[in-house]
Amino acid sequence: MDPVPLTERHDQGVESRRVLAVGLAADGLLGLFKLLAGVAGGSAALAADGLQSLAERAALWLERLLGRPTADESFAPSRQPSALDPERLIPLLAAIALLAAALGIVAEAVQRLIRPAALIPGYWTLGAALLALAAKEILFQFTSRASARWMLPALHGEAWRHRFEALPTLTALAGIVGALAGWPASDPLAAVIVAFILAKTGLELFHKVIHRLTGAHNAIRQELETRCTFLAGQSPELRSGRLSRIHALEDGSLLAEVRAVANPMLSASEGRQLADRLRTALLAESEVLHDAVIHLDVVDDPEARALPILESREALQRRVNAALRDFPEFSGCSRLTPYYSPEGIQLDLALTPAPGLSLETLRKAAAEAAERLEHEGVAHASVFLDPHETDNAP
Repeated sequence: MDPVPLTERHDQGVESRRVLAVGLAADGLLGLFKLLAGVAGGSAALAADGLQSLAERAALWLERLLGRPTADESFAPSRQPSALDPERLIPLLAAIALLAAALGIVAEAVQRLIRPAALIPGYWTLGAALLALAAKEILFQFTSRASARWMLPALHGEAWRHRFEALPTLTALAGIVGALAGWPASDPLAAVIVAFILAKTGLELFHKVIHRLTGAHNAIRQELETRCTFLAGQSPELRSGRLSRIHALEDGSLLAEVRAVANPMLSASEGRQLADRLRTALLAESEVLHDAVIHLDVVDDPEARALPILESREALQRRVNAALRDFPEFSGCSRLTPYYSPEGIQLDLALTPAPGLSLETLRKAAAEAAERLEHEGVAHASVFLDPHETDNAP
């Protein structure tokens, strides 16, 4: 798979939202089509499938509504979950409605099983079911190709969701075929199977709502926040660590984002080690945490301005070389290490001394070179003599 060009990466989010919006709208229209076709054509299975498709889309939207305030609530203890909160009341009522609809489908199917020949589906309902299956496959191909083109794994999962959601339609199709072939009870039996799938969706949504109302999410957030603070305090190179955001995943597990403030004098590899250790410790202590993303920063205040764009290593090397032209005591700079902080650039230099000079002369020249660099805009300069070149200095 070819990588996405740098000039196109900014369009990934737009494309992802567009594909998801198209899929959501198409699924909604397809569910409504199956529901109306099932009612008009006398197929309880196809009508139940249409209702189940609409319920899946509604449940997905409501789950996102449930998960949306999670991050902000991590540091808003005054905002406690309430049964009267619309963001919880609406999903709760929707879950109850889904369960009631599933019971209604089962009751209707039982009536048809008692009188199986009372209503045989029309032949055109068979075509409606086949058309719905074809539409699902088109949505799968459309979403899958967008995922491959833009290198978006989330769209790959959405594509397979379209295929999995075709299973109730296959069940309805089997029921319609059986009824048209002379076994009328097959259509209501297929409707019962689809009703169980609908009830499963309602129970999962109901469980998520109750989980939020009982405060379980708040307890998990508080536990993770306490754990982040404790683990960051165990490392002398981390100034602080706090839970920034929590994302609820579809399988019920959580993805945590942690913001850790590190010593700006650390190397990139040491910062990576600290982040990996913090992530490993968090995952080891939590059974519901699927993964943790550690964001390392060098600024204590999250509301503080971003670090300014300062000179690169190459630009600093040119500046040091230019300054050393006025210091014949040194033949060059063997190592340059910049550290970027809110106060500016802190520079460590290892200079190669010219032969035949005393250590006292070299130390004096090094101090003057550091003062010269600080005068030219470097926040702090530490100049060292290259130990490999000073062993023979008089």
